[in-house]
Amino acid sequence: MSFVQLLDDSFPALVDKWLAKLIAESPDLPQYLVDRHRKMAHYNCVGGKYFRGTQVINFAKLAAEKNGLDFEGDVKTRAVSLGWAIEALQSAFLVADDIMDSSTTRRGKPCWYLVPGVQNDAINDALILESFMQFLIEDACTGLPDAVYIQTLKLYLSTCQRTQMGQTLDLLSMPQGAKCKDVIGSYNLETYKRIVKYKTAFYTFSLPMCAGLVIGGIRSVDVLNATEEICIEIGEKFQIQDDYLDCYQAPEILGKIGTDIENAKLSWLCVQALQRMTPEQREIFEANYGFDDAEKVAVIKQMYETLGMKDIYNDQEEASLKRVNDLIEKYKNLVTPSWFEQVLAMVHNRQK
Repeated sequence: MSFVQLLDDSFPALVDKWLAKLIAESPDLPQYLVDRHRKMAHYNCVGGKYFRGTQVINFAKLAAEKNGLDFEGDVKTRAVSLGWAIEALQSAFLVADDIMDSSTTRRGKPCWYLVPGVQNDAINDALILESFMQFLIEDACTGLPDAVYIQTLKLYLSTCQRTQMGQTLDLLSMPQGAKCKDVIGSYNLETYKRIVKYKTAFYTFSLPMCAGLVIGGIRSVDVLNATEEICIEIGEKFQIQDDYLDCYQAPEILGKIGTDIENAKLSWLCVQALQRMTPEQREIFEANYGFDDAEKVAVIKQMYETLGMKDIYNDQEEASLKRVNDLIEKYKNLVTPSWFEQVLAMVHNRQK
């Protein structure tokens, strides 16, 4: 059975277990609240690529094999709960992010806040999904030493905080009510990399891989720190791909309609274009970037074409792969290089 199928098959029972615990602790809660939580969890958590969740399971398997443990026993069951913990966290971020970005689709269906009867109630649902995450971490660590539970919980909570800081940095790069021309001068590669590190790299790569290692029995701080450094580099590569695909990939393949141009995002494409455009092009860019207008979006996309952004992106894909491989070589005495082969195969030159 694939890890994706394993996650899909396990989800209904985990949701039921979470809600049963909720009712056991607060028996006066009404059934309609339970039903709402179940509907919300299934709508927002199920149906993604499960990249993060499957990597928790994958790295737990790799760690268990290295330690001579039986992955098919408790390790796999615990890894599935931790996999869903990060998928629940991912869903919490997406629910909130879609509201902030005024997105319309997610995973091929309307964003949760656009579902009739939900609207801004989705803000509270994002918080509930974080509570679901905490339940899943506790479920995964039940019966293990307290030290393992604390180490695992700290991984998730610190990543949650770092990601929230990354989201804050992203939001502050384009303050509410600001115009593109007011902030474009602060758009640079250093700021972009900092946002990517905190907003994407920790929770997309470092958390699932480190959580998998811990639940699989590898708990050395040196190993986890080396894994984190490699993951930050992979995370930057991944986010650059996201920015590129937001502009160039078809919505039916991507699973959402890209809105980075309309939202004046400090994206990799934007930063690279700003480094290369003439003063005349800069004027055109500032007059068209950050508007929800199809004609203005088309102007920006044509400028990207003129500046050769596709070729620049393709060169970056190869250069970023080399940087990741150089780090893996640097830390080969701490991490097993083959651990990252599957991840890089999935990430390099991805199309969605």
